[in-house]
Amino acid sequence: RELGDFFPTKNGELGAGTALAVKHLSSGEVVKDVSFTVRPGEIVGLGGLVGSGRTETLEALVGLRKFGGELELAGSPYRPRTVLQAMQSGVAYVSEDRKELGLHLGMSIATNATLANLRHFARPFIDRPAIDGAAKGWVDRLKVRTSGVDMAVGDLSGGNQQKVALAKWLETSPKVLLLDEPTRGVDVGAKREIYELVQELAGQGMACVVASSEMAELIGLCHRVVVLREGKNVGEVQAEQMTEQAIVSLASGVTVA
Repeated sequence: RELGDFFPTKNGELGAGTALAVKHLSSGEVVKDVSFTVRPGEIVGLGGLVGSGRTETLEALVGLRKFGGELELAGSPYRPRTVLQAMQSGVAYVSEDRKELGLHLGMSIATNATLANLRHFARPFIDRPAIDGAAKGWVDRLKVRTSGVDMAVGDLSGGNQQKVALAKWLETSPKVLLLDEPTRGVDVGAKREIYELVQELAGQGMACVVASSEMAELIGLCHRVVVLREGKNVGEVQAEQMTEQAIVSLASGVTVA
């Protein structure tokens, strides 16, 4: 099918200014020189072959890796040393590995969905009804298929697990959302719902960065794609030029007919 049949319409009204600016980012031996910007309401893709530094770039942006270079949030310096500092600054990161890094599979939907923002529910003791209420709101909004918020996340399908991982970080009300392989291991129906959610968030002014190995996902979801090769960004592909050939040519350094 045509991509237009599967992906929702992209948000056409971008906010003024820059939500996130990355200038000459470096981290370890993988990320060598990455620069890009994201405006409020914009979805920017990170493309590239395996080993190009997509995941490592996102991890550096939330304090999971030491880094060099300059970062700015809404024009102010931003240097996160921990995920907590990134979260408090309004930046959230949804890992590509939800089972190992994104969720506690043995815990309930309610616990997982509110874990990143747990301080909000300690008054000073844990307010269980408030946690359940917040989780129920996300279950309804994200269309999580479950028998209830007490259900263990490990008992959900891959797509519903991914929705809970998204809810966990959206509960923190981020201004910038970093998504690493947001639909990996997700069925087609849940993919469409996740795409609709990302477009909805962008429409509300959230800046989104999507790292993906799926070309169709980058083309159908993003306003533009920053292409990485060997830890450096080697070009951008704008919406009107966005094709698999254009992205692969930059990612590989080889002209693709």
